[in-house]
Amino acid sequence: MPPARATIVMFNVVRKHVPLIKFRSQLKRSPATQTPTSSQQPSSTNVVKCSIPPEQAVEYSELLPKFKRRPLTEEEITLLQTGGLSD
Repeated sequence: MPPARATIVMFNVVRKHVPLIKFRSQLKRSPATQTPTSSQQPSSTNVVKCSIPPEQAVEYSELLPKFKRRPLTEEEITLLQTGGLSD
């Protein structure tokens, strides 16, 4: 009977996976994670929170030129508008 005991112990160890990432659609469906309406601030005083501290954030103007996106040429724009290369 030792194998049966091992399986019982395994059921106690294995837990349901709870994802760490919540997508917007899941946030809309789960009212438990939302704050009560009485404690919400007016929309004018809401602060946008991001996962990166402001001192670590990099502005687009601070990027080196090799990391900036180059502007598209007229040929590339027409290729994208027509749907790619034509044979």
